[in-house]
Amino acid sequence: MAGAADALPSVESSTAGPRIDGGAPHPPDASVGPKDSALPGPDDAGFAEDCAALAPGPSCVHPPVTAQCDGGWCFIPKGCFVMGSPPCEWGRGRYNETESATTLTHDFLVKQTEVTQGEWTALGLPHRSRATDAGYGDCVGSTCPVGGVGWFEATAFANLLSEAQGLPKCFDLAGCSGSPGVGMTCASTTARNASIYDCAGYRLPTSAEWEYVARAGTRTAVFSGDLSPLPNITDCADDPVLNPVAWFCFNSGGLTHPVAGKKANGWGVFDIAGNAVESTLDTYAPVAHGPAARINPGSTLAPGPDISVRGGAAHIWASLARSAAQLPGTRGVGGPTVGFRLVRRAD
Repeated sequence: MAGAADALPSVESSTAGPRIDGGAPHPPDASVGPKDSALPGPDDAGFAEDCAALAPGPSCVHPPVTAQCDGGWCFIPKGCFVMGSPPCEWGRGRYNETESATTLTHDFLVKQTEVTQGEWTALGLPHRSRATDAGYGDCVGSTCPVGGVGWFEATAFANLLSEAQGLPKCFDLAGCSGSPGVGMTCASTTARNASIYDCAGYRLPTSAEWEYVARAGTRTAVFSGDLSPLPNITDCADDPVLNPVAWFCFNSGGLTHPVAGKKANGWGVFDIAGNAVESTLDTYAPVAHGPAARINPGSTLAPGPDISVRGGAAHIWASLARSAAQLPGTRGVGGPTVGFRLVRRAD
């Protein structure tokens, strides 16, 4: 019989809203969804007219988007983009997707795919990737995303990879119990640089870096376009925009799939929507930043038990694969489908 961590998502209300614990998303309550806005939702009368009457949101000049990838890493130029979602985007979060012009002042490299089980075990680490008794979870194979990875484990892996390639570690982990691939928690994490962006080694992306990569110069719900509204936010149905680019609940069978099986975005990056849930460096904030322009957000670690996880997952509904969507995830042990990708400075 499946344990509590193996339970499939159920349509129950949660006062804390949706989150990722043990791999399964808790369903959203009234704080997230198509009616989660001061504006009418797409199923309300006057929705199109009200949206058309809105003043334009923030803007900035985005650099040209081209795929410059080599050896499994893609070059991302510094630049400005609009982070967050427009008020009338179907499925948006009311409180944590405020639009703002966001500038990243450094070039960086992003891993073209999520870290795979083969890449994880190449550093001598075991992994917990598995399918649950309830029928959702991780595919198992060298080209499948590594799953069951907590935030501390992903950070430790990044440090190990940096050391293996003669690069500096980005973080010092202290007071740790367990180990990567077995389960690991730490009492403290200290950045080795005044700004996280100054580290030359491998690390998780900040939430801003992640969304800059995910959008690839677009302002739509996902890089391939806008999603088709559904009667309920948790409905699992085909979507002609999402299906070609992402593994999600409709087309995945509930399991992650080998990486790079769907179309890449304009940067040449695969599976930035769907497949494995992707952890970021940022602590989850249920209420977002304001609309003011920002430069290099997330440059220091913020305290808090939950991290921001992005990109949806193979067993999750379409709205959570949106580029602006984020959920809180546990900083400790990760469940099935919880994976990550890495970045590092390019200059």
